[in-house]
Amino acid sequence: MLKEMGMDAYRFSISWSRILPRGTVQGGINLDGIRYYRNLIDTLKENGIETYVTIFHWDTPQALQDMYGGFLDRRIVDHYRDFAKVCFEYFGDKPYIFSCFSFGTGTLAPGRCSPEHDCAVPSGNSLTEPYIVGHHLLLAHAEAVHHYKKYFQGNDGHIGLALVSTGYVPYDSSSFLDKQAKERCIDYNLGWFLEPVFRGDYPFS
Repeated sequence: MLKEMGMDAYRFSISWSRILPRGTVQGGINLDGIRYYRNLIDTLKENGIETYVTIFHWDTPQALQDMYGGFLDRRIVDHYRDFAKVCFEYFGDKPYIFSCFSFGTGTLAPGRCSPEHDCAVPSGNSLTEPYIVGHHLLLAHAEAVHHYKKYFQGNDGHIGLALVSTGYVPYDSSSFLDKQAKERCIDYNLGWFLEPVFRGDYPFS
């Protein structure tokens, strides 16, 4: 269908639990899941369709969520790195564009919030948990990128991070304070993740 529509690119995500049912390499690799994605990638390539692979799109393995709270715990960084390494080893032998995470904001995983907000699990803390999760996302991203560049960059692939943000304009374009407020909004929604990647630290604001 994609070929008939004239599409030349397809973006999809890999299910962590489909590859590692227990969330960890030690828990075993599901070779049926590996074959599923290999067949998908090979079929796309055979039809001239470029693959854009998102390694993780907010389906944290239930086993890791039950074990230590998923992305609220620092241990997720090592487990994500191991999962990414499996993806690179099985799927990284052809030119790809890999995205470690998609639309990270620190809220989608683990989907918690303070009781006064509307979310799936209203027993969290909206003042602290998104920052903890966001920090762990960045650490996990750094681990995966380091491994990819060290061992797989020679395959002419690319790796990065898919982010989303809202555009902002100052309420009064002649007001210095309003311009500063606009910059803070951008830092809060986008710079929070971009600046550590490009500059090695969080935004000053």
